[in-house]
Amino acid sequence: MQRGRILLNSSTMPPVAFACIDEAHCLSEWSHNFRPSYLMLCKVLREQFGVRCILGLTATATKSTARNVVEHFGIGGIPGSVVRGPSMPSNLVLCVSRDVDKERALVDLLGSDTYADLDSIIIYCIRREQTEKVASLIRTCLQDLQLKVPEEKGKKKKPRKRNKKADERPPTNSAEAYHAGMSSAARRKVQNAFMAGNLRVVVATVAFGMGLDKQDVRGVIHFCLPRSFESYVQEVGRSGRDGNKAVCHLFLDSKGGDLCELRKHIYSNSVDRFSIKKLVQRIFRPCKCLQIAQLNSEEETAREDGGRVCQGHEHTLVVETTINDLDIKEEGIETLLCYLELHPNRLIRVLPNTWSTCTIHCYGGPRQLRQLAQKSPVVAAAIAKERTKGKAMESESSITFEVVEVASSMGWNLSPVRRELKQLQWEMELGREFYPLHRLAKDRVMVEFSDLGFHFISPGDLSDGEMDDVITFLSDRVEGQVKRELWQLRKIFMSLHGLSEEMAIDCDANETSKPNLELKSILREYFENSDRAISNDLQYPDWSNLPLQQMECSDGRIRGDIRNFIGIHQTRFHRRAIARIFQGIPSPVYPAQVWGKDRRFGDATSMQTSSD
Repeated sequence: MQRGRILLNSSTMPPVAFACIDEAHCLSEWSHNFRPSYLMLCKVLREQFGVRCILGLTATATKSTARNVVEHFGIGGIPGSVVRGPSMPSNLVLCVSRDVDKERALVDLLGSDTYADLDSIIIYCIRREQTEKVASLIRTCLQDLQLKVPEEKGKKKKPRKRNKKADERPPTNSAEAYHAGMSSAARRKVQNAFMAGNLRVVVATVAFGMGLDKQDVRGVIHFCLPRSFESYVQEVGRSGRDGNKAVCHLFLDSKGGDLCELRKHIYSNSVDRFSIKKLVQRIFRPCKCLQIAQLNSEEETAREDGGRVCQGHEHTLVVETTINDLDIKEEGIETLLCYLELHPNRLIRVLPNTWSTCTIHCYGGPRQLRQLAQKSPVVAAAIAKERTKGKAMESESSITFEVVEVASSMGWNLSPVRRELKQLQWEMELGREFYPLHRLAKDRVMVEFSDLGFHFISPGDLSDGEMDDVITFLSDRVEGQVKRELWQLRKIFMSLHGLSEEMAIDCDANETSKPNLELKSILREYFENSDRAISNDLQYPDWSNLPLQQMECSDGRIRGDIRNFIGIHQTRFHRRAIARIFQGIPSPVYPAQVWGKDRRFGDATSMQTSSD
């Protein structure tokens, strides 16, 4: 499913009685600004496929997340609807360190007794370019990761068993990067080599691991801080699936670089109230349904029936134009549209994206356009709309119009309107016979569709108070998501910092070690009692008392940089947009490519990052 479009036609499929959704936490944790269509999954399964029984499976859901998922399923409040197991396998050994030089510490860790004999290791990073850098570092410093553990004095170490595929792996393939910026063929090559045992170490972003079915991953190393305990458990859980011991180490940046990086990622997905208001005004365009109902004395009857006077009109918003005007990412706009469709009052109905603009060129001149208007009601309606705007059409041989608006004004569905317009390009009526266009070039008609747009049905009779309620609903939803993610980020950092050793080499990789047992206890408590993370009263966390090195910056210098930025760039930026730019957060109006032309402003590292 993508942008409200289902990949299979439900009318051509047999009845579906049961559906199973794996990684069900994505419906709650990742659907926001990641894959908005996840929010619509249960609605599509129930309404279009008639599924009555749905099973959701996940290994990383807090009680609040589980509650949110069952609400999506429509089974909230049913006893026994949630079955929980242990949050962390007992065979995993967890440890944390806060090394000053993480790269040197990583090389030393891979060469230590604990990791020397591990066949399969995954190293997770935040940024794509960081995976390339770390993989290159490993290949340079450890040419062959099949390291031999130093023999104790007077004793000979027994050779460990290796399968044939592992013995045949070339030393040059000791470590490879994996991220979403690579081609699908390159990613597939790395994953296949890792699955076959021909590659020992994969340095990856979170794009690696979803659907990974490898039982003997013996080690997971977090080179950077995960964004939440949910992500941490999901990633370390990819090791030791055969039940044997697996070691999981996490490098914590004592200066807070990773923490700041992840905070920027969270804020980059947020939308301010000012932008939400502009989007809502474009979605709920005023119509004349209320005035017509008042003239016909039908308003009171409609209100008494509990419905709206306006039953909704089809609209489109050109994707590229809307993104640039509002400075909101495409997935962010899609998420807000999904929120409105899932509103208790079902404010809108989202339809598959469609081409919003149609241009008709008549090579026969204005006379041919008039002939088309006589034969085609769609062209006639489009010309009539242009005339209502004060445009004279007598001397025009072409016309450009919004397809959905014309179809809506005629009371037609979009499909037959689009079909009729396409038909104009291939046939032209001359007298009583039809001739193919290529036989008479001067009478040719060219029909072009352009401007892909968000497509939806929305009412146009909302009062000012109702509009304010919609804006508040969306703002609270977005702000609540940001608060939850920031709270989760602060929680994992503070918990890990309290259990971390000063150096990785000092960590005890035994099942009975105190840090391992304490961290697992914290994880159990978190997954059992984290209801606060979904509370509406959750406040923005306080970052001032973190055990980090505080950076000093002059207020006068900041004000001067802002004045210089505004003076150089003619685009009028909202004050929140300026703050995002100086924090290195990219946006459609000010992407990384634009920032790269002027390196005096913003953060180079964040502008070039991606979390997948």
